[in-house]
Amino acid sequence: MRNYTAFDNEFDGLACYQTENCQFTGLRLHDNPGAGISLDLAFNHNVVSNAVLTANDLGIFMRESCDNQFHNISIRNSRHYGVFMAHTRNRLKAAGSLFPRPNACTTPSPIW
Repeated sequence: MRNYTAFDNEFDGLACYQTENCQFTGLRLHDNPGAGISLDLAFNHNVVSNAVLTANDLGIFMRESCDNQFHNISIRNSRHYGVFMAHTRNRLKAAGSLFPRPNACTTPSPIW
């Protein structure tokens, strides 16, 4: 997905579920009552780059996701959190996206 703008949506600016091996670039997501970007339920091995997330409730919501890359992301004026990593059955999954480590998608033991 390239050069996507979303604002004043019902909930999130961009919601991605069961998404793998995709690229998202040039995102302008603002003034959404939910997250600028919501990543959940097998959002794995993707690249998000060159995004501006402004005045959303959360900048990025992430759960059950792993091995993603984020480059040149600006998160400003979120009403609550810039990045919110929700509880998951396997806490290592979400952490593998921001803090890469071997076998992040499959290791069953929590890291914290």
